[in-house]
Amino acid sequence: MTHKHEPPQRPHPRRRQADPPIVSRDDGRGIAAMACARHVHTDITRRIPVALQLYSVRGDCTKDFDAALEQVAAMGFEGVEFAGYYGYAGKAADLKKRLDALTLQAAARTSAWTPSRVTR
Repeated sequence: MTHKHEPPQRPHPRRRQADPPIVSRDDGRGIAAMACARHVHTDITRRIPVALQLYSVRGDCTKDFDAALEQVAAMGFEGVEFAGYYGYAGKAADLKKRLDALTLQAAARTSAWTPSRVTR
């Protein structure tokens, strides 16, 4: 009876040790995808920052905007998408100081879209 000798598995160079394997040794699904994907440079460890759209918590923002920002930061969000500036309208420098103090970034601004009118 012949036994195959399997060398010990080495960790993937771009994957943390604790991550589960993408495909097990006995699983043939995904082998072709892995063969194609190995030529594409991707950084598996790169994390995409997550921001919260403040429109989803507009009720809290209306009551106390600073407290709402504090709660957003406490939840672990790294940025916010504005849907109004509440007490900070026209005070960009003050708003930036507040965001910096909470280590939040301004990710985007929601605005109403209206089609432009073409006049001749």
